[in-house]
Amino acid sequence: MKKVLLLIFSFIFFISYSQVGIGTNSPDVNAELDIESNSKGVLFPRLTDAQRDAIIDPAEGLYIYNLDSHRFEYFNGTFWMALAAIKVDTPDLFISEYSEPTSGNGSDKYIEIYNPNSVPVILTGAYTITVYFNGASSGTTVNLIGTVAANDVFVLYKNGANATIIAQGDQSTIDLNYNGNDAVELKKSGVTIDQIGIVGVDPGNGWDVAGIADATEENVLKRKSGVTIGNTDWVSSAGTNTTDSEWTVLPAGDFSDLGSHTP
Repeated sequence: MKKVLLLIFSFIFFISYSQVGIGTNSPDVNAELDIESNSKGVLFPRLTDAQRDAIIDPAEGLYIYNLDSHRFEYFNGTFWMALAAIKVDTPDLFISEYSEPTSGNGSDKYIEIYNPNSVPVILTGAYTITVYFNGASSGTTVNLIGTVAANDVFVLYKNGANATIIAQGDQSTIDLNYNGNDAVELKKSGVTIDQIGIVGVDPGNGWDVAGIADATEENVLKRKSGVTIGNTDWVSSAGTNTTDSEWTVLPAGDFSDLGSHTP
């Protein structure tokens, strides 16, 4: 019996003073608790304001997740402090609107670019728009200049556009001369991150979008809400009907949504 008790107390002593590993048999030497997983996280105690404030004499460094404010908080010995948080950002900018006007309004061309991130993005030196004419594999590049604010748009437009476009515009250029059968790419550091049409292909008058023939000719394309990232696969982006397409096709001259985008 004495041997059994000795073994029990030895086991308790070992557990009390050794490192603990969860998901690992070799916890880090500097950690009292080492948790490893590639499919699960750690869930901290979740309290409301009232439940948090009901804690009697909280220890300095006590850590909780607040269900009312939706943030992590810790007690600094005097009062509760919130941890600073930054939104997890979506990968990059994307084209949110495109205008290819009728022949009578040939200068009303623009590419609207949306920043889905919670921080501003500097365009200068990194982002470009390239236009590929009539199925060409090389194109004309416009270097974007400036900054696009968080959750905001940047409008590149052709010189000579009407007053409505200019009022919402951020940068003008003489090189935005595409027609409905020309491909347009948004690039970052030379890598395509979004596009309209297919480089090296001449579709005739224009590309079909959402089941509408030649929709890139003499129409406005608006990116649907729910699209949060660019798509370099134009076939899947254009879709075959109004349901599976990433775009809504509007008539030429419909600038009612220019200057903003609903993610």
